[in-house]
Amino acid sequence: MSLNLIDPVHSILGKVEELTGKKIEYVEKKDLPVPATIQAAKKNMPAHRLLYNKDHNELINYLIANECGHILRIYSVSEEKRKFPVANQRTLIRFMKEMEPEIQRLISILGFEKIKQLIIVWYDGIVFQLTKMPTDIMIEKWMYSCYPELRPIQLEAISEQREKAILSMSDSIRKVTPAKIYDTSHYMNYTFFKILGDHFHINYVEPYNYTRYFRRGEELAAITERNRIDNHEGDIMMINKWAEYLGLTNGYEWTGYEEIRDNYLH
Repeated sequence: MSLNLIDPVHSILGKVEELTGKKIEYVEKKDLPVPATIQAAKKNMPAHRLLYNKDHNELINYLIANECGHILRIYSVSEEKRKFPVANQRTLIRFMKEMEPEIQRLISILGFEKIKQLIIVWYDGIVFQLTKMPTDIMIEKWMYSCYPELRPIQLEAISEQREKAILSMSDSIRKVTPAKIYDTSHYMNYTFFKILGDHFHINYVEPYNYTRYFRRGEELAAITERNRIDNHEGDIMMINKWAEYLGLTNGYEWTGYEEIRDNYLH
């Protein structure tokens, strides 16, 4: 299947080329685990690389537009102000120490080898949510307001994401997941869907009513809306605010954008 994108996505890709001064190369990659992703170019790279799996559907338009949104925000500030959140062995150890009692409890239930595998999954997942969702909120609003032709695909993608989040609110998952991971993930999900639902005039958070996630999710949504600044520096500030509110400040570090590895898939 060739890569057939709708006009608004071509327009957004054009903005990326114009702002960054680098062309976009389209590369079909059969073993790509997602429909598409963009390897954003840095100084030593001649072009951005849009990698895509030939087996995709129309949601690829949404994924590409979203990733372009991240690139546009980062490149909208001067090079010295471009920061990127990273996780490493140091942040992993620091983060896991905070959950040591709970991890020991789960080892007694699931065994050491199983928990050893799950720790990486838990950590990668919660840090990914924390460092992506605050920026994604602003990007989703931008896409919805500026590219109405994308809305049907965007709303379908958000609905799928919401359904997965709701399904993960199960006692069976909660019992074998550290509370710092499980509860914090749902606080962030609530905040994400609350703010976007208000912007789209859709009630995404009804399933969260009368749950333990409602109050803190509302608090974090209020903090987010009250302090929002619609640029890359605002994204950095908001990620830090979320981390402070959720007790996740030890889970990541900031580095210069040019310092991240060349093969990082943005």
